[in-house]
Amino acid sequence: EFLKREKLHLLSSEAIKGLIGELLFMKNVLVPKFGWTETMSFWKGPLGAPQDFAVYDTAVEIKAQSGSSKPCIQISSLEQLEAQLPDFYLVVNTLATIEPEHDEAFTLNSLIADIRKELVGTDDMTRELFESLIFQVGYIQLEHYDSPSYRCVACKTFCIYGDFPRLMVCNVPAGITKVSYQISLDCCMPFEKELTFSGRKGVQ
Repeated sequence: EFLKREKLHLLSSEAIKGLIGELLFMKNVLVPKFGWTETMSFWKGPLGAPQDFAVYDTAVEIKAQSGSSKPCIQISSLEQLEAQLPDFYLVVNTLATIEPEHDEAFTLNSLIADIRKELVGTDDMTRELFESLIFQVGYIQLEHYDSPSYRCVACKTFCIYGDFPRLMVCNVPAGITKVSYQISLDCCMPFEKELTFSGRKGVQ
């Protein structure tokens, strides 16, 4: 698969932070509740789905922002904040760049290495699916991803419904088919809510 690529494209800084956000969500939120095998089946972002995760009846979009930047997130399409499932959440990780010697420091490479260690105890299909999905995102283990070092300093969750600040196909003028815009996190605060999962008996 690697040899089929015409040219090696490095992930941008924003793509790196976006992938880190998705990996942290799996590792810290989904895996303790569902385990790795089931968690991998929820990860839809690398497959081109509008939202990053579909957990039964709950859609989850993951975003990451820099700790030094103004509190806002980038939305890349009209469909990204238009849920395909009954419940819809936005999870925003704030990442700060720190010295690699810091106790909580991690890089994209080290985070993926940690996940690979956790996957050792799972079945072959789960491990192969993980490798396939990070490859589809554009990740290949390279020294380039040994820096910078990050620390997740905050994680906020918002429930998307009603008047949440967003653009959707239904509320833009006819003829506009592609948009990219930013949302201020300050305007999202009234929608902050603990993440819960619906659609499977016994799962909260």
